Amino acid sequence: MRIRPATPEDFEAISAISDSVNLAHHQAVPGLFLHPADIGDCRKFWFDHLSGEDQLFLVADSGEGISGFITAKISENHQIPYFTADPICRIGTIAVSANQRRRGIGRKLMTAAEDWAREQGAREIHLAVMDFNKDAQSFYEAQGYGLLTRTLHKPLTESSG
Repeated sequence: MRIRPATPEDFEAISAISDSVNLAHHQAVPGLFLHPADIGDCRKFWFDHLSGEDQLFLVADSGEGISGFITAKISENHQIPYFTADPICRIGTIAVSANQRRRGIGRKLMTAAEDWAREQGAREIHLAVMDFNKDAQSFYEAQGYGLLTRTLHKPLTESSG
């Protein structure tokens, strides 16, 4: 298993993995997540993650195909006066093919992102995980991540889904 930078040639595999994850999210929270059939072409979205020194986009490549990917970005607070301006790495997306999970691929992707974040001078890594996604929460906790904040929501209209 090789962790390497993503390329546009990887987008079809990345989209397939993303669609699988998005379907599970849509099924759990249909009022927030679109069904993969309703999303359309995401190549521009993924392409925008390829550029910039402050961004990371890696894939797990087995030689037989892409089995996972991770995106991350370095940001600094310069707007909110009561937060430090230290660089923080924010994980955008991490996903592993359903048939490749529990083989260490996610851990390798996270380790590569953490190494990159250190090289960029980041002081911490932040990520968001949906409350329904207990498997992901357990994965992150096993990697040493802990609860920092909670995002609460309240629907104001009936869901159309």
